[in-house]
Amino acid sequence: MNARAFRAEHQYLQRDVFLKVYDYVEGAAAEVLQEPRVLKEATTDPGSPHLVQIFEADIIAAGKDKVLCLQMEYVDGPSLLTELERGQVGQQDAVRLTTGILQGLLHLHSRNIVHRDLKPANILAVQGIARITDFGSARVLPGGSTSVAASKHSILYVPPEGFESPSRYSNKSNVYQVGVVLYELVNGPMVYDPSHYLLSADTKALEQGGKKYAELDDYEKTLLQNNGIHVLAKRRRLLEHGRPAAPYYSDRIRKIVRAATHPDEEQRIDASDFIQKLGQVSVPNWVRQPDGSFLCRNWHDRDWKVSHGQKGLRVLRSRPLEENYRQLKKLGAPATVAEAFDTIENL
Repeated sequence: MNARAFRAEHQYLQRDVFLKVYDYVEGAAAEVLQEPRVLKEATTDPGSPHLVQIFEADIIAAGKDKVLCLQMEYVDGPSLLTELERGQVGQQDAVRLTTGILQGLLHLHSRNIVHRDLKPANILAVQGIARITDFGSARVLPGGSTSVAASKHSILYVPPEGFESPSRYSNKSNVYQVGVVLYELVNGPMVYDPSHYLLSADTKALEQGGKKYAELDDYEKTLLQNNGIHVLAKRRRLLEHGRPAAPYYSDRIRKIVRAATHPDEEQRIDASDFIQKLGQVSVPNWVRQPDGSFLCRNWHDRDWKVSHGQKGLRVLRSRPLEENYRQLKKLGAPATVAEAFDTIENL
């Protein structure tokens, strides 16, 4: 949205690199290079396995113009958004990936850097390891300050304090965004159309004033959309409004997500607490299957399947990878799908 991106080959080092090229305003070198230089130090000296490295930042001539060119490590792996759309992220996998995101985040925080745009599209999954990328919205906290102005990029991930006036964004605002990402990793991607989050009260007020949402200009629509997201976030209803929880969504993870996305920044957990709480979580690695059933491998030395169809609710198990599933009668007859998942989790 704010740069041009290229995959390129470094001629001398003979390696692929990822380039982000921004328009440059003459005379602004000291300002525009300050943060890329700090990010370069943060990702390379020493770096973190959960951060994509930044190698160099230069102002270069491009014809009659000049551009800021940010040279980054090229990572050959899908984003978490791609993985979500494929529907292949298991529940325990989500815990592991989120732990990696938080470890990368702690490394940035140790250098007084806030990312401000953590979302599935900006996190890569490389051999099961989460790696944070796209530092275009990252900011260095000024000396003695604990926050900067919030970014309005990726509006679904803006924490409640980011909508206030003046807006603010702190280390705990990063935590809020990671909490939203964890929810999506377990339950699937939220609806990304901002109009989905319009409040009925706002649309009703429009109609009473003789207007329709479709007739508004883009600015007016954005105001209503942002207000809906802000109100839902403050009421702790945004996540399930954007994506209903999966029937296997563990209460253990739910409590952590709620602590990470608390609308009151002061009551929100920090990144270290987040990691500690996730380290205590061990849950079945449920993955939804194309036929609508749910599969979890190697939970208490068994593979499990739960399905709900014409034959009713079925809970099956097999020895790992044998695919010889049989009805498990010891569990009795769970009344609901959610009860079946809860029973298996608490074996």
